[in-house]
Parts: sequence; C-alpha cells; structure tokens
Amino acid sequence: MFVVSRPAGFLLPIAFRWRVLVAHALPGLKREGIREDPFGLRVGGEQVKVYMFVDMEGITGIYRTDHDPAYENQLQVSDVNAAVEGALAGGASEVLVQIAHGRTQPFDLHPKASFLGKGQPFGLWGMDGSFACLLHVGCHARAGAWRGVLAHTVSGDVFELSLNNVVLGETGIFAAMAGQLGVPTALVTGDDVTCQEARELLGDIEVAEVKRGLAWDLAICLPVEETARLIRTRAEAAVRRAKEIPPYRVQPPFVVRTVFNTWRGRGYVDHKVIGTLCRRLDERTLEVKSDNLAEAFALSW
Repeated sequence: MFVVSRPAGFLLPIAFRWRVLVAHALPGLKREGIREDPFGLRVGGEQVKVYMFVDMEGITGIYRTDHDPAYENQLQVSDVNAAVEGALAGGASEVLVQIAHGRTQPFDLHPKASFLGKGQPFGLWGMDGSFACLLHVGCHARAGAWRGVLAHTVSGDVFELSLNNVVLGETGIFAAMAGQLGVPTALVTGDDVTCQEARELLGDIEVAEVKRGLAWDLAICLPVEETARLIRTRAEAAVRRAKEIPPYRVQPPFVVRTVFNTWRGRGYVDHKVIGTLCRRLDERTLEVKSDNLAEAFALSW
C-alpha cells in the first residue's frame, strides 16, 4: 500500500493520538474458549473465516503509478474475486475483504464476500483470533528490493524498516500483525520478487506470481485469465492448508527501526521523539520500542 506522506501541522497530533488509541484498542481477545472481535461480536462453531488484505502494486498488469483508474479497478477486481472464489472452494465460510489501496467497491465483489468499510489507513481492521488465515492479495516487495515492481515500504519516505533486527516489507508487517492474533499468512500474490520475499520470511506458504519484475516500473505481466486461475488455485490451497501454516510470531519487546530516505520536517521529528517510546538514533533513523506491536508500528512512520 502506498501511503502519501502526512504533512506537519496542527492535524498531525490528532492523527497520531487516533492511531495510538486504535493500536491499544485492537489487541484481539480470547476468553474461556470464546473469541471476540474488537466490536464485541462473539464467534464460535466451525466457521472458517478468511481475512483478505488487498493492495494495488502487486495486482496483475500493474507496473506504473499512473495507470488509468478504470484499468486498475478492472484488474484488481479480477484478482480479488479469483482469490475469493478460491477461498470459498477451500472451505471458507466467510471472506472479509479490505481494499487498502484501490477503488474496488462492494458491488464489484463476489456476492459471498464481505466488504470492510474503513476510514483509517494501514491496519488489519476487524481482524481477531477467530480468523483462520490472512490472504495478502496484490502485495509488493519491500523498499530497495532489486527488480521489485513499484517496491516500497509503507511510503516513499522509508528506506528500510526492521522489527527486532529483521528487515521487513509490508508482507512481513502484516504477517507480524496477524501473527500476534495467532492468524497465519497463508497466501501472498504479487510479482516474483515479492513472492520470494514472502517465502524467505514465512516459509512454505502459498504464493501466486502474477508478473516478473524487470525494474521498478517494468514487468512481464501474465495474461489476466491465467493469473485468475493461478490465484484461485493458490487461494483454495491456502485455506485448506491454513491449520498447518504457523503464524509469524515475534516476541516482545518490539523494537522497530525506520530509516528514512531523508529526514522529514522539523515539526514531524519533534512530534515523533516526544515521550519514552521513540528515540532518534541519527538524522535518518527512528527507533520505537513497545510491548504493543500495533503501537510500535503506528509510531514508526
């Protein structure tokens, strides 16, 4: 997901406080065998709930930042609905779809998919420990990855991000978030660089390579019909294998270090280093240490 940098100003502290509040409010709950989501809805029985996080840069046929929106939407809908069909074929009783980047609307989705409406960026909103797995559709490689199509981490400002000394891209960030709730990342779709990155970090998960990266904005893209079949097949396998795929768990304390391409505005720097959780290591590096992973990430960019 490509996030536009937030400007310094009086709105920044408000956005900051909101993100930290949400970070504390979404830890996932489990009590006496009954799981609860952040909204207090109890989940039981043999339901197989699947969470689908959808980005844009790793979608079939996407290789530039200035594609026509209608073109992007048509391709994204194809990938997403193929993944939904596969998940249902694999035994999913419910598929919750979050479009983190893109214009796909509820009426574009498979009729058995639920659409997550949200007003805040970057998070696995609505996820709890009752979900069987996370499917990451349209993912991209981390910042600086050689041949990674539209590779970046969170925003164009970030040069490198690490969690407890392990360099992560967005595949790893969301896998770690889900892992804290005991939810494994079972599928990643994107270019070949992204899929390799995912398997190096997460092991033998399902991947769907929809294009081969040649450069940041250059790719050999497979036909849409072929990638739809591939995504459908791999999504079905991912849901069937969900119980055998371990969550990506990172033990606290969580130390997130963010190296920026260039240090941002004075107001942003001063705002971030206030308090005991954040410290500035040098002119480009921010370190956040917390026992709450969502909080650590929320303060890191």
